[in-house]
Amino acid sequence: MKNILKIEGYELLNQKVYRLLKESIVKGFLEPGTKLLENKIAEEMHVSRTPVREAMQKLVAEGFVKTAPNQTMVVTEVSPEDVKEVLQIRGVLEGLAARIAAKKINRQEIDELENVVAQMNLQVTKEDLSSYCKVDDEFHDLILHLCGNKWI
Repeated sequence: MKNILKIEGYELLNQKVYRLLKESIVKGFLEPGTKLLENKIAEEMHVSRTPVREAMQKLVAEGFVKTAPNQTMVVTEVSPEDVKEVLQIRGVLEGLAARIAAKKINRQEIDELENVVAQMNLQVTKEDLSSYCKVDDEFHDLILHLCGNKWI
């Protein structure tokens, strides 16, 4: 596996690892059938295995990675129908998270959300898909964080 990217800046490590792995899968750098080895990824990204494991769990939940019979993680072949179904489930859960967050959000958190949305709009005007995806992930992660429900 190629050295994907080194982790830089402020972002939770598991979120960075998740984002970088997902981008690598979506862009085709990690092809379907590629084995994802925790130790190797952790070493290449200069992180411990814990954020890699957490990122892989999220990728499994979203259908980008599957667990092979020998417990090896493998990049899945993702069809348009698969993506549609995963996004439907994600939409329901994130809608619930947004409703929960809306009931308890404060002014500072609203400002934070508005800032992220402004960044998303900026990336749209720049037509920078990679940066937009990063900020979009930040937006969704922030909503999930603000809802305070660890199970969503």
